[in-house]
Amino acid sequence: MLKPLDVVTTASALGDFVGALQTLPGTTTVAEDGRLFVRGGTAEETQIFIDGIRVFTPYTATTNNVPTRERYSPFLFDGIMFSTGGYSAEYGQALSSVLLLNTIDEPDQEKTDIGVMSVGATLGSTQKWNKSSLSVNASYIN
Repeated sequence: MLKPLDVVTTASALGDFVGALQTLPGTTTVAEDGRLFVRGGTAEETQIFIDGIRVFTPYTATTNNVPTRERYSPFLFDGIMFSTGGYSAEYGQALSSVLLLNTIDEPDQEKTDIGVMSVGATLGSTQKWNKSSLSVNASYIN
């Protein structure tokens, strides 16, 4: 199980949990795709679930020859569990692997995240009220 701090401190991950998982044995990157590949399968065979709900478009839109990135900040999740085999029949539509993301119950505090990359920038903010919270993230890649 990966924690958000593990993701952002992984070299070459750039704060993206898919990038952090691509450093694990059994996973690989394919050219300029950026999606999660498990050896022996395709990116479509890896299924991503948030709190048990399948995410159909977990990656950002991209153009040719530009790697795609994950849509979600790793700090939205309490734990990131990745399995390349031996997962429950509940995730039967996944042929190569399952990525399970469990959201945090409620943020501890309000926060703002700023990220600067060589090809762009990211900005995120989390606001907290009595019984609810709202997180907004934006990224610019050129």
